[in-house]
Amino acid sequence: MCLKNPSAELLEEEKQIQITINSHIDNFSHMKFDAGAGAGKTHALKESLFYIVNKYGDNLKYHNQQILCITYTNIATNEIKERIGNSSLVKVSTIHERIWELIKDYQKELVQIHQEKVSNELIETQAELNNPNNTKYKKFQRLNESEQETLKQILLDNRELYYTNKDKNTATFRTAFQEIVDSSMMSNVGQFKDIIKAIYKIEYFQICLEKISTGEYKSVIYDSTQNNDSLYRMKISHDTLLEYGLKIVDRYETLKKIIINKFPYILVDEYQDTAENVIKIINALSIYSEQINFNLFIGYFGDRAQNIYDT
Repeated sequence: MCLKNPSAELLEEEKQIQITINSHIDNFSHMKFDAGAGAGKTHALKESLFYIVNKYGDNLKYHNQQILCITYTNIATNEIKERIGNSSLVKVSTIHERIWELIKDYQKELVQIHQEKVSNELIETQAELNNPNNTKYKKFQRLNESEQETLKQILLDNRELYYTNKDKNTATFRTAFQEIVDSSMMSNVGQFKDIIKAIYKIEYFQICLEKISTGEYKSVIYDSTQNNDSLYRMKISHDTLLEYGLKIVDRYETLKKIIINKFPYILVDEYQDTAENVIKIINALSIYSEQINFNLFIGYFGDRAQNIYDT
């Protein structure tokens, strides 16, 4: 078979598939288009976007609406933009970029969700530190309450000493603390560092919660360049953004209404790579649209054989 000159049968099959997809679009009937590598998934996505723009573009413009096309990577975003050209009716972006754009202005609600997460993390860290089954904290647990408080204060007062030496070898680290901490606590330096990190984490979370309660912390920041959260600094990374996105969409019907009113057509590229929380967000929009009898189309395009997640 020559891929540059597809057979008439192949072209007809491709045409019939697109007719079926278009029918789903017309009837606002959600669908999943599953195609193997090289089988025309991106072509079908492009043709679907063209179909919506050409048939429903005027109506979308009249109601100040757009088609939302979400992708897994910036590379995929750029590829789709190159294929469809510039269109003000099609909003193509990565899911993280789009979710942040949708929720970033609701800072009061985001701060509340963040406060809940920090509170839960604080409780979990305190529980771990005091869990007798967690052997890495056993030396701390053997101290009485007064001794624990004394050690906590020593470590909190010497944070600069810890951060200066935390990546140095065992002997250097032990020497740095030998004058302020009993040597028995440092018989296992790795476990001692775990104790320090837990104590610092608890302190930072407590400070964060206090600053939220006093109104000093008023906003949550999403840093797209970081893979890890800095919760006590009010900064979240990719996975936590999706977690917050799901929570805020689940809780507030007004936001669901705003999203589907703005984007009555949602197309998901490489659905098999889409995180579970993203699917849950889209599902929440679907359920809500049915409840209020709103016409919403959701189309998934991808190849399940290339799934990078376990789910």
